[in-house]
Amino acid sequence: MSRFALRNLRRNFAILALCLAPCMSSAQSTAADMLSQGRFAEALALTEVTEVTADIRPSPDTVLLRGFAYLGLGRTAEAQAAAEQAKLAHNQFLYMMLRGHIAAKLEQLNIAAFWYRRAYDVANQPDQKATAANFARTAKGSRKWVWGVEFGVRESNNLNLATTADTVELGGVPFTLADAAKAQSGTAISAAFSGKYKLVNTANSLLQLGAVVQVAGQSGYGVTSKSLGVTLDGQRLMPSETGAPYVLSYGASVSRSQPTTDDASSYRGAHFQVSRVIDGGKQWTARLATSQNGPDQTDVSLTLGLAGQTHDGLSYSISTSQERTLSDNANVAAHARTVKASAQPKFDSLPFTMSVFAEYTQRSFDRETPFFGGMRSDELTSFGITVAPREYTLVGMAPSLTLRKTTRASNIDVNDATSVDVFMGLRNSF
Repeated sequence: MSRFALRNLRRNFAILALCLAPCMSSAQSTAADMLSQGRFAEALALTEVTEVTADIRPSPDTVLLRGFAYLGLGRTAEAQAAAEQAKLAHNQFLYMMLRGHIAAKLEQLNIAAFWYRRAYDVANQPDQKATAANFARTAKGSRKWVWGVEFGVRESNNLNLATTADTVELGGVPFTLADAAKAQSGTAISAAFSGKYKLVNTANSLLQLGAVVQVAGQSGYGVTSKSLGVTLDGQRLMPSETGAPYVLSYGASVSRSQPTTDDASSYRGAHFQVSRVIDGGKQWTARLATSQNGPDQTDVSLTLGLAGQTHDGLSYSISTSQERTLSDNANVAAHARTVKASAQPKFDSLPFTMSVFAEYTQRSFDRETPFFGGMRSDELTSFGITVAPREYTLVGMAPSLTLRKTTRASNIDVNDATSVDVFMGLRNSF
């Protein structure tokens, strides 16, 4: 059996025997007790007692317990056959746990994680959810391949964060703006699929090589862009004699995007990050990142952050960053300073988590703006709230809902803009 499924099988059934006893017949409850004690052969014999004559068929729930007994005895093929016969079992949580254990024994850890996630979805007791979540985490940590899917739907009254004015004055002469230069309301949809292979996966070191495919679309325009990227990222723990270890994270990526209405563009980026847990459970982070967008835009940023939790359970984070954009384009070259903050109160009585966030950016452009004269300077303010169900998932994916308002105030009036966005997201790793 896999290195984690057998180790936790007895503990798993010790929990389930207490949770499921009221729903089982006497014989099934006894078999569950035997499984929790590691008495697999006796449990198997008990589940086979009903097959005395051809006219008596065991219930799917009995076959399900038999499958666990086969698995505990190392008889994988017979456990698989039992699982197939137990598809209609009343206890779907146990059925999905059995399928996950079988996949784990066969070292099919991505499939195992999928079944454990399904088991978490159908679980109706806290102990069951904790058990399924534990197995899912262990399977994900042990596997070589990691897959991810993300979907996003954004409804906004100003998707491109542009002015709502119809005309603008240039040198005292009014000009009518094209529709593409004005605020566009509508719906934007994005989807991303990623796959990463763990080249190194040890207790203190991780190195992954992967690829990402992204597609974006907008109402009224259809698909607006497609992109393909390759990433290399890793993490390493560096022991410290004075406390918690330093965590070094690093990565590099390249991608190529093809907008439907423009030429293809390339992206190259890299980052290096150091973080460490300090007194009181707080964690500081320092991150240096650089990227090149297209042939003539280079971005460099330095971010310092602090995160922690108060005694009453309030989780918080705050960060400040300096960013420099180098370009020959006067509408792009700039330097910016940003402050971000977020907080997540602890409301255990609510079926969802809630976090509030705020962000302030001051961006000063390095060159005189054509036609308008003078140096452009913008102030961007953004704040909002995100809610996500604690336990509910949709097809194994964790949903979230974000409401955000963004305001840009510029010394050049045509760049003033306000948007209100509603973002619905789905994310899963399998």
